[in-house]
Amino acid sequence: MEAKMQMLDNYITKYEFKINRKITPKEPFTVDINLGYKILKPQTINNEIIVGIELADELTLKIDDNELGKINVSIFGLFKFNQETKEDEIQKLLKINGVSILYQQLRAYVSANTALSQSVPTINLPILNFADKKE
Repeated sequence: MEAKMQMLDNYITKYEFKINRKITPKEPFTVDINLGYKILKPQTINNEIIVGIELADELTLKIDDNELGKINVSIFGLFKFNQETKEDEIQKLLKINGVSILYQQLRAYVSANTALSQSVPTINLPILNFADKKE
């Protein structure tokens, strides 16, 4: 049985890390998450439907109400569907599964890059349930 949706590729398109000062591991900082996505127009190529998603995340690092820095990261993912998949089903699969898959890649990227940084402790973004998200 062939899957209705397959990821063809994904890659980070932007990563900016700006910090006002070093954050020590003992400081109780928070991370505000502002996540957004855009589903691009489907294209038919070789009897397959190809669709891209752009996922962008702006992370604000804070202690109390004081902003210490930001991380802006974007990822692009390319997905394919068979020709029989209807447009509304494609949109539903991408909004839940496609965004979830890309968010996990983004989480890993932020975690790995902050682990290598001497400026902040490793940032592990929370797991989000996109199936429960409202429009």
